[in-house]
Amino acid sequence: MKNLEEDFRELTWNDLMNWVGSRILKRGEDYFRRGRVTNLRIAPKGILATVYGTGL
Repeated sequence: MKNLEEDFRELTWNDLMNWVGSRILKRGEDYFRRGRVTNLRIAPKGILATVYGTGL
């Protein structure tokens, strides 16, 4: 059985789309491409990152 870290390393954009939806994924991809995502890492219960953007 694979561990959580291995599962996250195999994530695809389609997996993320199914998880968060197209609108949020597009916004997240834009933030990532513009260098607004830092400290991206796999945590014991998910993925963590620092994201710089606007507050809603």
